[in-house]
Amino acid sequence: MYFSSSARKITIHGNSGEAEFYSPLDDVYDKVGDKQFLYVHKSYIVNYRYIQKLSYEQVVMFDGSVIPISQARRPLIRKQFMEIKEKEEV
Repeated sequence: MYFSSSARKITIHGNSGEAEFYSPLDDVYDKVGDKQFLYVHKSYIVNYRYIQKLSYEQVVMFDGSVIPISQARRPLIRKQFMEIKEKEEV
């Protein structure tokens, strides 16, 4: 569903639990960014398919997790999310 990062320790939050490994979050995004993931914060990458609600300041995931959207990324995230939705409708 999403990746979180704390001091180079990445936690994968998935449907069947969590897993951890060490890597810069930028490297993770380089690998998954073209697969419908959004880099919403310096510490979070989310899979848009698991977003229950997107607001200006945060996303709420289907598991109830609330993830902040950094102020600098808000316009880009909104644009990317809309582009993804438009592609799905076609």
